[in-house]
Amino acid sequence: MSSQNWQTKLPQIKGILFDIDGTLVTSYKKVSQRTQEVLQTLVGQGYELGVATGRCYGAIANYILPFFPKNSLHIVDDGASVVTADGRYLYQQIVPSAVVKQVVKIAQAYKGVKVAFSQNHHRYYDDRFFDEIRNKDKWHKNMGKIDELQDWSTPSLVIYQVGKKLAQVLDSLQFDQINLTFFETDFGLTYTVRVAGTNKAQAAKIWGEQLGIKPEEILIFGDSKNDLEAMKQLGLAVAMGNGVLEVKRLADVVIKSNDHHGIARFVDDHLSGKI
Repeated sequence: MSSQNWQTKLPQIKGILFDIDGTLVTSYKKVSQRTQEVLQTLVGQGYELGVATGRCYGAIANYILPFFPKNSLHIVDDGASVVTADGRYLYQQIVPSAVVKQVVKIAQAYKGVKVAFSQNHHRYYDDRFFDEIRNKDKWHKNMGKIDELQDWSTPSLVIYQVGKKLAQVLDSLQFDQINLTFFETDFGLTYTVRVAGTNKAQAAKIWGEQLGIKPEEILIFGDSKNDLEAMKQLGLAVAMGNGVLEVKRLADVVIKSNDHHGIARFVDDHLSGKI
């Protein structure tokens, strides 16, 4: 899209959503001081702000949400949940416990596979994964082991390090109103199990309804394939310079990377003073 065309969309923007990893935070998982400052600038100008992340609420409550207004709303669990900054869920799509247990049992029969899912403010991991995450990722403060639970219902089950044989098995599974999808992550081939139709785009529409904002009035910053549906359906799509090629091709505009103040530069150049 030409520079002139996407810039004509700016005056109608009322809400802004931020993916977290690879977008709002740097490669060191920090919200830079400059980014913190532009978030406050946007709040002062009257924009509604929120995150749209694959992470669960418990992973971001202490490390990301303090940079947002106390009355803000956020999209978590890759679009399966919309939650207030203080942890009250306004919307959730839940995969039944029986389905989760069936898929996990299949996955755990394969060597090296790791499994995780969230429940409200907590994130649960299998034994193979728990110690690794506890030592590596400080964001997952509210965490536990899957085997501690009786009820395994969740908005999003994630299976990491899936090999070809397991992928074939997962691809053959069929559940009513439940989707299994795959994508590449730092942990290799990864599968998610969610209620059919769950994505950031659907959640963004609910987020907007709660705030009195239309989809065409929402801008989203993103870098990964799980941002694509939202980028297609919302008012303005802004891709990070470090984003995957498919995202950059789809976006209305591509900005500097998350390690080069991409969001802050865009706000300074195009959003400051708009309201």
